[in-house]
Amino acid sequence: MNNEFVCLDMKKTSAKMSIVKEEIFNRSDKVIVPMRYMDCVGDYFNEMIVQIYRGSIIVYASIHSFSDDIDGIIIPRRLMKELDINYGDYVLINNTFIQKAKSVTIKFPKEIKELTDQVSMIEYALKDRTVIVKGDVVVIKFFKRNIKFIIHDVKPCDICSIINSDVSLDFIYI
Repeated sequence: MNNEFVCLDMKKTSAKMSIVKEEIFNRSDKVIVPMRYMDCVGDYFNEMIVQIYRGSIIVYASIHSFSDDIDGIIIPRRLMKELDINYGDYVLINNTFIQKAKSVTIKFPKEIKELTDQVSMIEYALKDRTVIVKGDVVVIKFFKRNIKFIIHDVKPCDICSIINSDVSLDFIYI
């Protein structure tokens, strides 16, 4: 089976977003793939984590859903930016298995230390993601201000799933 798919614009397809709104989808790490990709899932069905390749760039995502209405892949804009792709470009996708995160260290700006509950802020910022990668930069809007934090360390490895994971959080203030 060929794992190369064209990147589609959700607005120009008949794929329906029944569970999430488009704006939430676009900041997530979930993709919509054609039904024919179901044949490739096999033993990975429970996690459904995929690697998406464009040249030497790799991003990780989870499968949000399968659709009979498309023959390409619908990728959130956030991941498209990381892959440096546009609608109509081709990407390769492959199933993968990654470990569940056990511990994550996050770098925050010092001024956040006194402002708010960091754990709630992290939970909110990561609620639409299924995979975290050491070095990822996450930006959230907080009272009309963009707060940037960095995934400084992830254990047991640099790329981990946060699906149904009990994760210990540590903070570094920069």
